[in-house]
Amino acid sequence: MRKGKYGSIQTDFLGFIRNEQYDLVPDIEEAITVRRIFRYYYEGNSVGVIKKRMEEEGFETGAGKKQWWASVIDRILDNEKYMGDALLQKTYTVDFLTKKSVKNTGQLNQYYVTDCVDALIPKKSILKFRK
Repeated sequence: MRKGKYGSIQTDFLGFIRNEQYDLVPDIEEAITVRRIFRYYYEGNSVGVIKKRMEEEGFETGAGKKQWWASVIDRILDNEKYMGDALLQKTYTVDFLTKKSVKNTGQLNQYYVTDCVDALIPKKSILKFRK
C-alpha cells in the first residue's frame, strides 16, 4: 500500500467489472447508471429524489436489485473510485478467523492512490460538487 499499489477485494462494485487480471475496469452498462446518479446530483436533486428517479426509471443497483436505498446513493456519491482514485484501508480485519472487519478511524495508516482505475466521472466534477 505504501508503494501505491492498488488492489480491491470488493467484488460487486457498481460501474465496474473485473478483467482477467482481476483489475477493476469500467462496465459500459453500469457506468450509465453511475453517471445518471451523478448527473441528477449535479442538477441539484437530493439523494431521496435520486433514489425515487432511479427506481422509476428501472435502474438496478450493483446487487441487481430494483429498489434503491438513499444510503447506497450517498456512498456512490462519496466514493473516490468513480473519479479514478482509491483510499486504501478504509476498513481492516480485527479477527481473521471470523473475518470481522471494522471501519478504520485512525488505528492503521490509510493510503490515497490517484489514477489507479479508469474514472467514470471527471475528477473536477466530483470535487466541485461533493465537499
